[in-house]
Amino acid sequence: MIRGPPTFTTHEETGLLVDPTSVDAIVAAVSRILQDNDMRTRMSEAARRHVASRFSYQSFRRQLIDELAQVAPTIFPERG
Repeated sequence: MIRGPPTFTTHEETGLLVDPTSVDAIVAAVSRILQDNDMRTRMSEAARRHVASRFSYQSFRRQLIDELAQVAPTIFPERG
């Protein structure tokens, strides 16, 4: 059983997903992150880009306008 917020974490890309009930798996994941500078840098940069692209004000605004255009196309005819 591997858990994590799928919206935020892609295993080996934006973080490491491990079984939260396995102390050994958690220790191994933390050890990897601490020992592998390249992996840590790559994943942290990917996570930062992921969050910025999906949860920024501009992204939220764009998604909201797109949703409103679907339910009320006369408000935003250029997006309908």
